[in-house]
Amino acid sequence: MRVLLVLCSLVFASPAIADVASGLPRFTWTQPATWSDGAPLAVAQITAYQLSCSGASTLSTKVTAAATIPPYTIPVADRLGPGAYTCTLAVYARRTATSPEVLGLASSPVPFTVPQPTPGAPVGLSIE
Repeated sequence: MRVLLVLCSLVFASPAIADVASGLPRFTWTQPATWSDGAPLAVAQITAYQLSCSGASTLSTKVTAAATIPPYTIPVADRLGPGAYTCTLAVYARRTATSPEVLGLASSPVPFTVPQPTPGAPVGLSIE
């Protein structure tokens, strides 16, 4: 088990880090602090995040900001099958309560791999 946790920590480097409970990655990030014009971006202005992954299969999901709690994680990697992926994250926000929701720039792509599950090793082997 300890070896598996070490391997997971190597495979799922930040910002996609291992979710110890499931053995699958969860995505973590720091929210942006400004709009593209340099104006401050308040947490309350962020309405959702758009996670997009491509590779062995594809995933594009919009997660409401209310569903994410600091340290800001999305445990959606359990919806990806085994294989190599590249993912990006973008922010939806509103300047004011009546402004239209706009999608911001995407993060730099982050590569990661979901390993193929394998059977556990037999135990209790003996020669009689």
